[in-house]
Amino acid sequence: MAGSAPKPRLLKCCAALASHTEAGLQRLVDKLSHACKEFGLTISLKKTNILAQDAETPPVITINNTELEVVDSFTLSHFWRDKGQDRGDNQVGGEEGTTSISL
Repeated sequence: MAGSAPKPRLLKCCAALASHTEAGLQRLVDKLSHACKEFGLTISLKKTNILAQDAETPPVITINNTELEVVDSFTLSHFWRDKGQDRGDNQVGGEEGTTSISL
């Protein structure tokens, strides 16, 4: 139909960011969030988690003033299942002393 607006498309994506400091990770998240806004993309805050290793206190990382959940490990089995591949329960940890985010 001529003149009608295109339907929005949903894009599934799996990404990870890593930093040795909480402040460094927050900067990376801020830059990613800004880039997503520039391209009209939305980050699912419900599916975005933080993993910290060897941190004295859990990091506080936010997107749009929403604090992200801190988890003990990342499970990527949902990603492989979406791709039609059964790879079991793949869990991801980080290097010692790193703070990571799974989007």
